[in-house]
Amino acid sequence: MSARSATSPDVRLLPRSGGAWRGLLWYGLLVPPVVWAVQLELNYGLASHACFPAGAPRASFLPGWEHIWVVLLVVNLVCLVFCAIGLLTSGYSRRRLRDEHSVEGEVGGVAYPSHGRLSAFAVSGLLVSGVFTAAIFFDTLYLWALSTCSQV
Repeated sequence: MSARSATSPDVRLLPRSGGAWRGLLWYGLLVPPVVWAVQLELNYGLASHACFPAGAPRASFLPGWEHIWVVLLVVNLVCLVFCAIGLLTSGYSRRRLRDEHSVEGEVGGVAYPSHGRLSAFAVSGLLVSGVFTAAIFFDTLYLWALSTCSQV
């Protein structure tokens, strides 16, 4: 008979302490799309109000909105930082899971996900974060490439 009781979990089956943190996995997968949506809405709302306060476009900014370009740049850079953090956290999680080996199963009444599912989750976060980081980066570049208001 084993010295362990029937209710104590087998330590070999528990996830190792070096695995990825679930919060980082969720951050890398969910935050970049939300941040990109916020950036898109803020840029559209601010730039359109500064250039199109009525039905016709203006040749220059509304009075008092001359610094809108700086505001748009700050919004884009802050959003870019949040997305880059998502990219870094997903990469960090993927790297920690690369050599991690855990066993799928139920131990002590608690189900633990397999290493493969966590690794796929980290790679998905890496891809999603990369796409939205690139989208915000290119949205930031358009501030220098395009005129904010049309030239009438």
